[in-house]
Amino acid sequence: MNITSIAIKNIGILKDVTIEVNNPLIAVFGEPKQGKSTILKAAKWVFGGEVPEDIIRHGCQEASIKVGLNDPSWTAPGYAERTFYRAADGSTKSRAVTLVMNGEVKKRPSDEIKKILNPFLIDQDHFVKMSDTARTKFLAELLGVDTSDIDKVILETEKKASDQRVKIKAYGNIDTAPVEDVDVDDLKKKKDVIVDAWRSQKEAVEKHNDAARPINNKRERVAAEIDSVKAEIERLTERAKNLAGWLVDNPDVSIDPIPEMPDTHELDEAISNAKAQKLRFTTYLENKKRAQALEDDKALLRVMEESVKEARIEKKSLLFSISESCPIEGLGFNEEGDIVFENTHVSMLSTSQNMRLSSACFSVIGKAIENGLNLEIIDRAESLGRSIWEFTEKAEKENLTILAAIVGQASADIPENVGVFVVENGEIQNLGK
Repeated sequence: MNITSIAIKNIGILKDVTIEVNNPLIAVFGEPKQGKSTILKAAKWVFGGEVPEDIIRHGCQEASIKVGLNDPSWTAPGYAERTFYRAADGSTKSRAVTLVMNGEVKKRPSDEIKKILNPFLIDQDHFVKMSDTARTKFLAELLGVDTSDIDKVILETEKKASDQRVKIKAYGNIDTAPVEDVDVDDLKKKKDVIVDAWRSQKEAVEKHNDAARPINNKRERVAAEIDSVKAEIERLTERAKNLAGWLVDNPDVSIDPIPEMPDTHELDEAISNAKAQKLRFTTYLENKKRAQALEDDKALLRVMEESVKEARIEKKSLLFSISESCPIEGLGFNEEGDIVFENTHVSMLSTSQNMRLSSACFSVIGKAIENGLNLEIIDRAESLGRSIWEFTEKAEKENLTILAAIVGQASADIPENVGVFVVENGEIQNLGK
């Protein structure tokens, strides 16, 4: 499908511009901020998407873009049209895109547009703006390389390795200095023997004293009673004899002193120290186990990291080996598995390299789009690093219409099959090519 014309009214600086697209290459020349890029952008905006708030020309209420369409298989021409207006609040509004193909108005134009548009038409920096992962995926698909199994291994192993690093970090600092064990129970038993012996001795003495105390108490009462009855000694002589006899029969019993509790201070201190030592020993054993577990986990992490490394090497080797089959000359993978274009890493491409790469990607992707729109847009074409006229051959070979904007004045030696226009202050002049 080709475009046949571009009609622009009140878009940006452009008042009323119509370009007949009747050559493979349409070159729009002019100085900066004269409306060249606006023409190229209008060819994209007509198919939908966001537009700048100031898209409508200053002082105007309505604006429109209309692109004529045709295809060799059609019996009637078509077009895509999009209009804009200022709302009551001053904001810019866009009406739905009108799409006519082969004389038929499409009820769901957005669905049809998705089918015919090359992503590099909408944005020539489409590849440049991709992430490294997206670029690798894009190029792998372009080359027909399936690295999904390797990518899955890398992803899963890196996830496990990440979890393993968290586990290892949780160990913290482990003290594995040797600590001697000690038998606390043996010291306790020694103390128990001494204390038990003292308790037995104490019980025997207390039993003896319990038996002696009633006798001694009674002696005291008897002696007191003798003193009190001396005045009645005669009357109580017989009683006194009996009592005196009793005293004879019951001599005084000695009271033994209770032995002092033995000194176990040293053993108590030894037991306390032994308990502390036992705790240190237990901690030491636990630390040895944790230290061994840490070493085991580190070893497992090394295996995981090595697996990721090997998988990456395998993927890089695979990608590098198939670079020669890339349909885009100069684009492929280096030995490290990084994407390169013209021997330059994609993150380091110059403006001209990015533009050449975008154009090459456009061609490859365009071939895969059945009945796609054969339109390529190149802004800042003076930055390509080579003459824009060389693209005439590409346009004819690939049945494309290339719309290019170039800063500067049009040269006098314009090739055939090139339409040349000059834009100045929003006005366009057809140089007749």
